[in-house]
Amino acid sequence: MHACPDGVAIAGSRPSTAPAGCVDASHDLEIGPCVTRLRLALAATLVATLLSASFALEWWRDISCYDATIGHGGVALFGPVTARLAPQR
Repeated sequence: MHACPDGVAIAGSRPSTAPAGCVDASHDLEIGPCVTRLRLALAATLVATLLSASFALEWWRDISCYDATIGHGGVALFGPVTARLAPQR
């Protein structure tokens, strides 16, 4: 397909397509550092979830008037994030 000076596009030939049953896996890459980063992110969100749960259960005394509310909010935020980052088997 090429464009003419007046802005109209003209198709010169049909684009080639690969057969539907053929899968070329030779271009697959395995990226190693991402696994380490994923594990680090999972550990960080797990710690944040547990710390938030300890605030929600009021294991820490006299930190703030809103420590239980902050804890519930942290569990509501970090819980689903931790579940999303956990590897699916």
